Amino acid sequence: MPFPPPHAPPSIALLRDLSLKVQLDSALEDALVAFVADESDAADAKAYLARALALTERCAAFLDAETSRLTQARFAGGDANALKQRLLLDPRKQVDAAVMQLKQRLAGERAEWSRRVAKQLLDVQAAHEDQLASLEVTESPDGSEMIVTPSAAWLARYMTWYAETFRRWTAHLAELVRAKTTQLLQPDLDLITSLLGGRVEVVFPMQDALPVPPVRFEVEGRAPTGRITRRSESAATEKLVDRFEVPSTAAATFESFKGGLNTVAMLAGMVVIPVVGTLMNAAPTAMKAAIMGGMIAPIVGFAVWAGRRSRTRLVAVNRDKARDRLRKALAGELKSTLDRFKMEAERFCQSYLQSAQQVALAAIEPAVQREFEKRDQAAVQELAKSQLASDKIAEQLMAVKQVKTGLTGQLIVDLKRKLALG
Repeated sequence: MPFPPPHAPPSIALLRDLSLKVQLDSALEDALVAFVADESDAADAKAYLARALALTERCAAFLDAETSRLTQARFAGGDANALKQRLLLDPRKQVDAAVMQLKQRLAGERAEWSRRVAKQLLDVQAAHEDQLASLEVTESPDGSEMIVTPSAAWLARYMTWYAETFRRWTAHLAELVRAKTTQLLQPDLDLITSLLGGRVEVVFPMQDALPVPPVRFEVEGRAPTGRITRRSESAATEKLVDRFEVPSTAAATFESFKGGLNTVAMLAGMVVIPVVGTLMNAAPTAMKAAIMGGMIAPIVGFAVWAGRRSRTRLVAVNRDKARDRLRKALAGELKSTLDRFKMEAERFCQSYLQSAQQVALAAIEPAVQREFEKRDQAAVQELAKSQLASDKIAEQLMAVKQVKTGLTGQLIVDLKRKLALG
C-alpha cells in the first residue's frame, strides 16, 4: 500500500518530511525511515494511527530538546560587543595598565636615586675626614709670621685620592643607574611581552660618566696677605695657605717677667717690705735696696725659662689652629664641591630615567600598535564568524520551532481526532 494509506490524515506528510527539514539523531531517523517503509499494519487503521501518534510524540520531544539546545548555544555565543570586549578592549586595558605601572616605577625611582646619591655623598665625606686626619704641613717664616701650607707629598696624595674617588664614583654611578633601571623595568617588560604575545626588545642606552670636579686648591710657598687667598676671576685654582704670628723670645720673656714683677711687687708690698722694715729698722737704706734687688734676679731667670716654654707652647697651639683652619678650608671646599656635584648627579640620574622611559615607550608603543592592528583584523573575522554562527543557529531554531508547531499543532491533533472517531 502506498504511503500514506487512505485512512491517514494528509498532515502525516509532516512526519515523512521531518528528516529533510531537521537534523535528527540516528535512532529517531532510523525509526522514522522504518515507519515510512513498513506496510505491515497499513491496513489496520487504528494500529497505524497509534504507531504514528507515538512516533510523532517522540519526534516532538526530540524537537523540544533541540530547541533548548539551540537556545543555549545562541546565548553561549554572546553578542558582538562582548566578543569585541574580550578580544580587543580587555587586552588593551591590561597592556595600558602595564605601561602605566612602568611609568609609575620610574617616577618612584627618581626619589630613590636622590636618596642613593645622598648616601654616596656621606660615604665620600667620611672618607675625606680620614684624609684630613693625616694632613701634613710645611712651614716657612715670613717676618714675624709663619706661612703654613700642606706638604707637597701630602697634597699629591690628596689630589690623587680626590681624582680617583670622583672617577670611580662617576663611573660607578653611570653603570649603576643603567643596571638598576634595567632590573627595575624588566618585570614590566616581561609582562607586556606576555600580554602582546611577542618579544619587546628594549636596549637601554649607555650613559657617559659625569665629569670629575676639578681640584680648586694649589700649594704656594709664600702667599699675599690673608689666610686663604680666594679665587680671582681669572684664576683656575685657589692657594691653600694659612699663617700665624710667631712671638719672639724677648717678647715672651718680657711677658713672663712682667707677670713675675707684678707678683713680686704684690708680695713685697704686703709681706717683704713690712717684715724687712721691722727687722732691719736701723739698717741703711742701701742695704734694704740690695736685699730687695736680690729678689729680682731669680725672677729674671725664671722669666727667661718660662718665656721660652711659653713661646714653644704658643707656636704649637698656633700651628694646630692653622692646621685646623686648613682642614676646615679643605672640608668646606669639598662640601661646596659635593653640593654642586649632588645636583649634577641627581640631574644625571633623572635625565637617564627620562631617557630610559622614552626608549622603553619607543619600543613598546609601536609593538602595541602592530599587535592590536593584527588583533583588530582577526577580531573582524571572529565577529563575522560569530555572526554567521549566530544566524545559522537562529535559522535552525526557527526551522525546529516551525516543524514542532506543525507536529504538535496539526499532526498530533489530526491523529488523535481519527483515533477518537474510531
